[in-house]
This record gives sequence, structure tokens and C-alpha cells, in this order.
Amino acid sequence: MHQPPAARISLLLAVFLFTGFVRSLACTCPAQATVPAAYDGSTIVFTGKVLKVEYHGLAETLNPDSVEVARSLPHESSKSYLDAPMVLKATMLVTNEFKGVKKKDTIIVYTGIRGATCGFKFETNKEYTVYGTTENYMYMFLRVDRKRFRTFSKRGVYWTSICSRTTVAVGMEQGLLNDYLKSK
Repeated sequence: MHQPPAARISLLLAVFLFTGFVRSLACTCPAQATVPAAYDGSTIVFTGKVLKVEYHGLAETLNPDSVEVARSLPHESSKSYLDAPMVLKATMLVTNEFKGVKKKDTIIVYTGIRGATCGFKFETNKEYTVYGTTENYMYMFLRVDRKRFRTFSKRGVYWTSICSRTTVAVGMEQGLLNDYLKSK
């Protein structure tokens, strides 16, 4: 089938624009941090088994009295981010402690679920070494200064992403962590 030149140009332009759009939605991480940098920059570091995975909106991660303030933000999209399932909540049993938690603690770790949010894909009954922080990178979707939301977060809420050293390669990562801790 022969297409007129204008149709081919339109098709090529559409493909080019779509490719650029998809690329702009992709997660981009800086170079992976070394074990010392990742450890020192994390609030918690542990190996744990995922007991349960759930999907929630950002409201799940906020203090209950802060949710209404967040709902009053001027951007309409902020309201949908509060309720739309864009956050993965992994409930984990700590099997090996490195920093900030104790063995046999049950910890909740949040991460984004979409590609642009750099979310880590946790699966039930699998074990991971997790580098977590109390800093929530997901509040950028509320289009407000992250510093304003520091007091909005629930206590004991931890975050991770594919940009951290969080990994399913448990044995290798534990070895690197043990070597680092011995050298301190």
C-alpha cells in the first residue's frame, strides 16, 4: 500500500515524538552507589523476606491529619495521586540486620510502581537486601516542595527504589555489607 508523502512524514513524526515521550517517562538513576555510600546514606539496611505486597495511593504514607491538607493542594492531579494505586507497600520480616532495624522485626517498605517512579518490584515470599530511607521521593507528584511534606509522613515509613542498592542478590550483597562493616 502506497502512502502519500505527507502521511509518511506524519507517521514518522508521530513515532519520533512517541519514542521521545516514552523515554522521558523512564526512570533515570545516577551511577549505582558504592556499598559505603549506600549504607551511610540509608536510614535502614537489612535483608528480609516479603510477607505481603499491597498497592496504595500516597495518602497511605501520610499522617491522617495531613491527608486533608494534601487534598487541598491546588493541582487537581495531586488528589488522584493521593488515592490512585501508585505505591507498592511491602511488609517484610527482617532476617539479617545491618542498620536501623533488628532481626525478626516486621518492617514496611514503600516504593513506586510505575517505571517513571523508579519503583522496585518486590514479590511475596522472596528475600531482598534493602537500603531504605525516610525520604519520600514520590511526593514530587504532589507538585509541592518536598521539605513541606517531611512533617506529613507517617513515622516509621521507609522508601526504596531501583536507584538504591536494594537487590534480590542477597548473598552477594550481604557479603559486601559484612566486608564493609568489618573495615569500619
